[in-house]
Amino acid sequence: MPYKSYRSYDEAIAAFQKAMDRGLYYLEQGDDNKCEQEYVDALQAIRSLYNFWSSPRNLKEFYVARLFELYDALKSIMGVAQNKKTRIYLALQLKKIEGKLAEYEEIFTAEELQEYNDIRNPKGNMLYPMTVDLIIKSNQAEGNQYSLDEIQKKSYKEEEDPILQDIRDTLGFISGYEFENGKPKFPLVLEKKSSSGCFIATAAYSTPIHPDLDTFRAFRDKKLLTNWIGNKLVEMYYQLSPSVAEYINQKPGIKRFVRRQLERLATWMRNQGITRN
Repeated sequence: MPYKSYRSYDEAIAAFQKAMDRGLYYLEQGDDNKCEQEYVDALQAIRSLYNFWSSPRNLKEFYVARLFELYDALKSIMGVAQNKKTRIYLALQLKKIEGKLAEYEEIFTAEELQEYNDIRNPKGNMLYPMTVDLIIKSNQAEGNQYSLDEIQKKSYKEEEDPILQDIRDTLGFISGYEFENGKPKFPLVLEKKSSSGCFIATAAYSTPIHPDLDTFRAFRDKKLLTNWIGNKLVEMYYQLSPSVAEYINQKPGIKRFVRRQLERLATWMRNQGITRN
């Protein structure tokens, strides 16, 4: 499902709340398929919110809020996920978030302490009978049929379940967002974007690791992904660039030409103060 960007923070918040409300409606109606898609839409709205956050005064408190926020969204999807692999993937990611939350327990508010206690001592209910621990134990009983390492060896685009594709893609972006000072907007890497999306530059340079590519990624993160128009441009780039990169790889002369132009562009960007800290 194509990622939908929003023009403002309020628009993204409204889209998140609408998707959560619709998800709950379908859940109560017993339509898990529609409920699952609505909760994934809510997750994508959360991703959009990262475009509008600037560096907070208290980074730890900001991280705590983001961890609880994402935990609730992923747990909602896990509760109705139709695909077994997707359920296990979500349970394993939720366990990682739980572990990260433990590092911030000393600064929790009373409300957050209660929420954290509910996470550590989960109880199934009629709407969500399977808890994180039950899903993980079931996976272990089957010889760890799925693990994060095994799942993440492949690109999210290779996933058969489109829901899992969307989830992994979204978590990759959330894990990669940074503030202007280079600090991450989310304190945990749940997914890594393959080659950070620099398809054309990777083809031109014949490597995903180069200082110029870091400059292009910094431009994407600090200039494009911070506004609605930039998000649209990035979305278009991801749709078109793989085929362009494949063509460049087959034409050595064009590859050399494109690299020279990209080298000039990267130098100009660095002169403008665009660097990846």
